[in-house]
Amino acid sequence: MSEQQNLPGLNPSTLAYVHSRTIAEEYDTFNCRNELFDFDTRLLDRFITGGGRLIDLGCGTGRLVLHFLRSGLKVTGLDMSEYMLSIASEKIAAAGLKATFVQRDMRDLADFPDNKYHYATCMFSTLGMVPGRDARTRVAEEVRRILAPDGMFFVHAHNRFHRWYAPDRLGWLITSALCSAFGRDEFGDLYMDTYRGIPDMFLHIFSEREMMDMLVKAGFRDVYIVHLNERRNGELEGAWMRGVRANGFIGIGTKKGPLG
Repeated sequence: MSEQQNLPGLNPSTLAYVHSRTIAEEYDTFNCRNELFDFDTRLLDRFITGGGRLIDLGCGTGRLVLHFLRSGLKVTGLDMSEYMLSIASEKIAAAGLKATFVQRDMRDLADFPDNKYHYATCMFSTLGMVPGRDARTRVAEEVRRILAPDGMFFVHAHNRFHRWYAPDRLGWLITSALCSAFGRDEFGDLYMDTYRGIPDMFLHIFSEREMMDMLVKAGFRDVYIVHLNERRNGELEGAWMRGVRANGFIGIGTKKGPLG
């Protein structure tokens, strides 16, 4: 487990989240009934077959690391939280398996070799914790670099237009639009009043087009968007306004060899 690289630019609420022992220790219990966790695993199993190497960015307490180790892959789990990684390591050891864990900001992948991994995952809106459109695109570009020629990237994000169903929808949309217009934040930046005891928790929530554009700009091909249904336990049925109705997205992109 390498030393954490604290790069500038993260929101203070993100750092509070990362450095909270309590959040890590309660993570599995807090999310034990999250239907998204069942669905995203089933979805990934449709694409991730056979052997190979997988890197899970923002691996948390290791749910996907453990799952794909059991599937026969060689897995690297990357996370900024030493407490999350400690719990993940204990899980893997208890299962009699072995993974590589790296304590790192996902914006710092420079020392990871080119073309190493067959699959990369970034689930549960972890990429949304990175502020700045350009910074998120650079993460996607670096993920593409470290993937094998036919490697695949899977990334989950919340849908900003689904907030039409939230009680504070009008206030948030107006505030977000004004902050974007005056250059303070980007449209889609959300500051939750409190999240698990952390005030003003930052999260960027995407539109379908933003997710698609980010992956294409990073160089991915055959980009595909999975629209989540309301319970996030399956794909949204019907084509009507899926980009608005979806309770989040999972973007899938394939490297498909060098750019050019």
